[in-house]
Amino acid sequence: MNEIEAKEEIRVIKEMLEKTRRSTADSGAVFLVWGALLILGIFGQYALVLAEMYSWIWLNWILFPGIGVVFSYVYWARREKEAGIKTYASMAAGYLGIGCGVAFVFIGLIFPAFNVYSWGVIALLVTVVWGTYLFAAGGLLDWALLKWCGAASWAVACGMVFIEEYYRALAFIPLILIGFILPGFIMRSRYRRERVSR
Repeated sequence: MNEIEAKEEIRVIKEMLEKTRRSTADSGAVFLVWGALLILGIFGQYALVLAEMYSWIWLNWILFPGIGVVFSYVYWARREKEAGIKTYASMAAGYLGIGCGVAFVFIGLIFPAFNVYSWGVIALLVTVVWGTYLFAAGGLLDWALLKWCGAASWAVACGMVFIEEYYRALAFIPLILIGFILPGFIMRSRYRRERVSR
């Protein structure tokens, strides 16, 4: 491969990354909705614990993520129809999200239902998978903020070992604010600036 071909390949890769960034620019809505739903889920869980309605906690964690799944599906289906293009990075990010979502179901609902481990371990394991999602999505979208959020999630997961089981889910809230709400606002802001400049 000569220097001209190498430069052309680099140009094509940069162009594909830019298309991916543009196609996901307004996905800030998805990040914001998921962030809000996860925070509501955590507060819902603690409200049910305070009300001593432990048998309803599983429904709480089906309801809020279920709303998120439906919202995401409708949102991305509409976006894909409007854009008419799919980049490799956006497809990979989509599959990564689906894969991690399935892992969350196993970690948070299925394995505890079979008493594989105690409920106090759920927040810790979810945080590890969450960190993996953010770190990999940051790599796919070439966005350092998401990679740092992923690394921070892993650090918090290590710290959760020293937190009493009852309070572990609360340690997740700052991660939601930094890993979902903040990127959501940044993406939304970029999208609005791009629309104004067009």
